[in-house]
Amino acid sequence: MNKHCNRIGITAVTLFFFAFAAPLCAGDSTPKADTKSVQKEHSKTSKQFHKQEAKKQEIMREISFLAKKLLDMSGEDSILVKLDAVMKPFIGICSQLIKEGVELTCINPDSQAQKGGLKTGDVMLSINGIDMAKEPTKKEKDHPFWSIVKNMETDDILKIELSRGGERMMFDVSVGAISHPGYELKVTKK
Repeated sequence: MNKHCNRIGITAVTLFFFAFAAPLCAGDSTPKADTKSVQKEHSKTSKQFHKQEAKKQEIMREISFLAKKLLDMSGEDSILVKLDAVMKPFIGICSQLIKEGVELTCINPDSQAQKGGLKTGDVMLSINGIDMAKEPTKKEKDHPFWSIVKNMETDDILKIELSRGGERMMFDVSVGAISHPGYELKVTKK
């Protein structure tokens, strides 16, 4: 074993070890990755970590605010919030309402939408014969799309007419299900 192996500490980044130090330990004197690319990858990973931590802190502040509000409304010193696990209807799309209909802004991988042939950028013109073309307003909840989403059930078949690159197409998409885990949250005043 050469001197480079002794320099790798417990806190060393795993990526660095496998990309740079492991070949040296094996007796190969030529590193497989240059130091700059390892540092760049570490910097990218570090930025992602800090972004996730900032998001966690933001969510914790929101939870804290809502927990205080729940305690204040209940008048109690402690509350137990429980929610059982549930399966909810799900087709796997992200969307936005536009004048022409409902634009698909993302399709979840391996979702019913993807299996049914829908693609990001498609514009749904009608669902089950109900016209989706409606001027978006501040009261988007009144749009027929949300009524369909609210009332769809697992195994329903949605007959979707859409526009893709100016061409009208028809697709049948089966409604799947997604599991929302249950939880128990105890909120107590300090």
